Amino acid sequence: MNDYLATLMPEERSQYLIHNTPLLALIYAADSDEKSMSEARKYDEENGTDLLAEVIRFRMYCMACHQIDCDCGD
Repeated sequence: MNDYLATLMPEERSQYLIHNTPLLALIYAADSDEKSMSEARKYDEENGTDLLAEVIRFRMYCMACHQIDCDCGD
């Protein structure tokens, strides 16, 4: 997550953090990708949102990053 946020301009990053607090809380609270996806699905059902799509997008970003010998450690 932090690596993705680092790609944003400071103003974009601030806006993203403000508008995506539930997503960020969900990702940081989960201890695995499976748990974050499960919690996102549950949150979506309860709130009519689409956090699951965002969780999947971040997971794909991370997988792509690691395919190019990323050393971010996340």
